[in-house]
Amino acid sequence: MLWEVMGLASKREGAKISALEAKTNWKLEDAQGDIRELQHEIEQLNLMVKALATICQQNGVFTENQFKDLVDFIDIQDGVLDGKSKKEVQPRTCPKCNRQNQRLARKCMWCEADL
Repeated sequence: MLWEVMGLASKREGAKISALEAKTNWKLEDAQGDIRELQHEIEQLNLMVKALATICQQNGVFTENQFKDLVDFIDIQDGVLDGKSKKEVQPRTCPKCNRQNQRLARKCMWCEADL
């Protein structure tokens, strides 16, 4: 190994480095697989959106310009016109009474337990 040739590591340290390199390579391969899977899911979602938009346009539900305006309207609801939509925040559920509260609440409005 390079480290041993350079005299920077003992055989034991070289074995640790080799194990770390193998673990890193495994993690890299795993991450690359995740990326491929996400790309596939994005392509599928893109196809579904195009199909839904096409059928709606063909049936006169909206025009292309109306669709673009609606996309912009939904996009700006998170405060930034950036072509992305942030995940909607769900209401908070009280751990004591299991009732739903506003997402920013610190105490349950029903039983006053801390959230």
